[in-house]
Amino acid sequence: MFERINWRLTGRGLLAISLIGSTLLLDIEGVRADRTRNDTTARGWPTRRVGGGSRTGCLPDSRFCSTVMALVPDGLLRTTKASPTLLFYLPSIANPRNARLEFVLRDENDRLVYEKIFTSNGEAGILEFALDPSATFAGLESDRTYQWYLSIVRDPSDRARDEVVEGWIQRVPLQTTLARQVEALSPIDRVKWYESENLWTEVLSELAKLKQSNPENEQISRLWREAIAALALPPGFGDSVKDNLELPRSLPVEETR
Repeated sequence: MFERINWRLTGRGLLAISLIGSTLLLDIEGVRADRTRNDTTARGWPTRRVGGGSRTGCLPDSRFCSTVMALVPDGLLRTTKASPTLLFYLPSIANPRNARLEFVLRDENDRLVYEKIFTSNGEAGILEFALDPSATFAGLESDRTYQWYLSIVRDPSDRARDEVVEGWIQRVPLQTTLARQVEALSPIDRVKWYESENLWTEVLSELAKLKQSNPENEQISRLWREAIAALALPPGFGDSVKDNLELPRSLPVEETR
């Protein structure tokens, strides 16, 4: 999808990554261990990327879906950040004041560690959900795995009708030197490096910001389209919402708790 990234060994035992004129030096053992860990742990983690329900789905001739979708790859989601931003597609909600959105985060022992309840304006589009610290939540802990859920609660008296997406996320922080090197890259090169490491939380959140601030930039638009395509959303869903995904925007939300 993205331009090929060239990996080569240098005389100093470091791994050089050539990224469009920029060279990033990484500790080779750290990279090997990290990439191996990703290969072995990303599989087998249950992910529901499209909300269920008999009344949900996409019309073949419509650009709108009537269910929530998580814009994440299948399997374990890895992030370098303690407070990452997750992207979701929200369908239009006919009576938004009568419905609510719930985001829940639980640790490996099924203990509730984070919860936020909020409402939207009812428009279809992309929700950028920032997992912000709170008085009781300092952020994702290093090398811990969490299960997340986002629910559209259309009828609080009948939670069986909830539309729910869910998955797993793990924080794998970068070493200080490497973090500085990545931060020094240009925004587009940084996105490409994140993609090479399968850090899709960063890929999508960074690209969404770039797309919002540079809507006419063809390179950014192409990278955004390729990133969405790489998620391999279930057949029909990607095509049905492509117009809404073309220009990501933050849907206004109002926190209720």
